[in-house]
Amino acid sequence: MLFSMSNSIMAQDITFRKEYAFSHGIIWVKDFCKNSLSCKHRGSFTIPQTHQKDGKTYIVDEIHDSFIKCNLSSIVISNSVSSIGKSFQECKNLKTATLSTNLKKISKCFIDCGLTSVTIPNSVTRLSESFHRCNYLTSIIIPNSNNVEIYKCFIDCGLISVTIPNVDYIRDSFNDCKSLTSVTFTNSVTKVKVIDINNCFNDCGLTSVTVPNGFSFFECFNKCKSLTSVTLTDGSYISRCFNDCKSLISVTLTDGSHIRRCFNNCKSLTSVTIPNGVTDISESFNENYKSLSITIQNPTPPSCSSSFYNKSMEEFQKCTIYVPKGSISAYQKDETWGKFNIKEIE
Repeated sequence: MLFSMSNSIMAQDITFRKEYAFSHGIIWVKDFCKNSLSCKHRGSFTIPQTHQKDGKTYIVDEIHDSFIKCNLSSIVISNSVSSIGKSFQECKNLKTATLSTNLKKISKCFIDCGLTSVTIPNSVTRLSESFHRCNYLTSIIIPNSNNVEIYKCFIDCGLISVTIPNVDYIRDSFNDCKSLTSVTFTNSVTKVKVIDINNCFNDCGLTSVTVPNGFSFFECFNKCKSLTSVTLTDGSYISRCFNDCKSLISVTLTDGSHIRRCFNNCKSLTSVTIPNGVTDISESFNENYKSLSITIQNPTPPSCSSSFYNKSMEEFQKCTIYVPKGSISAYQKDETWGKFNIKEIE
């Protein structure tokens, strides 16, 4: 056995799943090792694949409400386990966790733990409300699968860099990670599949971001105080992103970029290029009081409804827009663009 008798799961720690017990032989681990004051389990611990009871062998399939405030430093979850929930919380000494390669769901686990790195198995399809306040967690590996859903995970962690593969969607995750300086998005997404990322990477330590095609971002990358540059690629879509980024000085868009309600209150922003294929920047670039240089490559003024508001005429004149030759008249006639100091692109 890989664990000592003192670290063994006892019969009273096993809960039978009545609906499956007789026909499938599946059981739970529940209410096990829940208080550090009475926890005798230290060092490493392995969840067994099977459990013997009344002469029968049962498969250990799930873990629930277990390992709360325990003293373990290492946990190995056997490959029979397919789901873990409300477990491994406030385990300050837990440094490593080896997860089942058949694990499908992780919910409300590994909160306020001492983990330093974790690999999410490729089998996982649902990862929710887990890995919060893991201050020593600097590295994670997320499975490259279109079936993975990530919800409210990796919040206020010590992550330094993250690679986002082809998942189904990510929501309310990777926020308040002050040490997170780099995020990489894989760009092997097909046009058939668009990855939704919603309310993520806010108030992080990112310094630069490249938004790839095939991704849709909503309410992301806001209040990133160290962010200085943003590049959007063809086909990228962002809404309510990159607001209140006080250090942002450069924004580069490309043909096919879609933006709405972005880059507001970025008071250090000095330049932005709007390519020919971008036709709408509505509700963006507000409250940017410093001198702003905008290069617009489209001879037809792009829609900018509710953009650049709260500016006096003097402030507008401090901002210069560069437009294609022969299009100054069209921009002068526009209700908003006409307020700027307009020059032709040389």
